[in-house]
Amino acid sequence: VKSEKYVRLPKNVHPSIASLQDESIYLIDEGTNLYIYVGQDVPRDVKSELLEISDSGCAVSTSSDFGQTVHRMIWQMRTFSTVGGGPESTIRPSYAPVIVVLADCSHKDPFEEKVMKLMIDDEIGGHPDYITFLCGMHKRVKEAVLKGSYN
Repeated sequence: VKSEKYVRLPKNVHPSIASLQDESIYLIDEGTNLYIYVGQDVPRDVKSELLEISDSGCAVSTSSDFGQTVHRMIWQMRTFSTVGGGPESTIRPSYAPVIVVLADCSHKDPFEEKVMKLMIDDEIGGHPDYITFLCGMHKRVKEAVLKGSYN
């Protein structure tokens, strides 16, 4: 068991479906929940080192080095994910649960759709992506201010 408490977190990925690779694992912080998204092509041995599967579902393993590293990453995200330092209980208004999402073609995980909706950098159903939406909103506000019509 490693005694190191802190883990260097991987670099961030754009919240886009195109950024998700099928052979990768992602830790996604939604604010109220943390999701571990396991791509459909992640090797079986990596999945078994990361996850413990029981009758009640699956959870991050505490018996493997990889699982313990992921547990430390989760602790860090729960502790240091907002402005200001302090004890874990004072940072977030609630304890963010970890939800494991297994991407698999043979069955649809009920949380997979929720994770896909978090990918805001994608254009979905004719709606613009987040950046395009914000730029359009900024343009409309600027035009309204210049015209003097705030209503």
